[in-house]
Amino acid sequence: MKLTLLLDLDGTLLDSDMDKFISVYFHKLGNALGEYVAPKRMLKFLMQGTQAMIENDSPTVTLEEVFSREFYPNLGVEREVLDSAIADFYENIFPTLAPLTKACPEAVDFVEWAFAQGHTVVISTNPLFPKSAIYHRLRWAGLEPERYPFDIISSFETFHFSKPNPAYLAEVLSRIGWEDNPILVVGDDPVRDLQGAQGLGL
Repeated sequence: MKLTLLLDLDGTLLDSDMDKFISVYFHKLGNALGEYVAPKRMLKFLMQGTQAMIENDSPTVTLEEVFSREFYPNLGVEREVLDSAIADFYENIFPTLAPLTKACPEAVDFVEWAFAQGHTVVISTNPLFPKSAIYHRLRWAGLEPERYPFDIISSFETFHFSKPNPAYLAEVLSRIGWEDNPILVVGDDPVRDLQGAQGLGL
């Protein structure tokens, strides 16, 4: 029997203390953008933009668009300048966070088994991060997106809803055609992962 597997990333496929990870991540991002905006000011509007993404319920704007309209206008810096610095951060500095995480060999074994069985495998990580950050974390987990043919890897560039909004999982399933297969949601968080699944009747 073919299954549709919706797999969370952080805390599920990749072992990490997210509180510590986010703290170091924000600190390094603040330093990277410190030439252009004070870290405290940047963090204030980063959090404001993140909260706006979590609360978004509109299918007409991507999470990236929601974040951008809360973040950039409040910093007093040309977006093109910040975008260049942010791109450099994700390419050169974000990878230094890898030691804060740990690959789970059994998770890699499970994913390889799933593909060998012909199951549909989706990386249904909360799409509050850009694609580049999510791809880095998949590589840290030993699940290189260049190697494994995941049907979907959710990120803020293309998704409109986030966890635990049931609309997030509905959006995931709509993109793979609402397959008739049994659907399994696999995650570590009873609110972000399971509440959304239950809200959709999964």
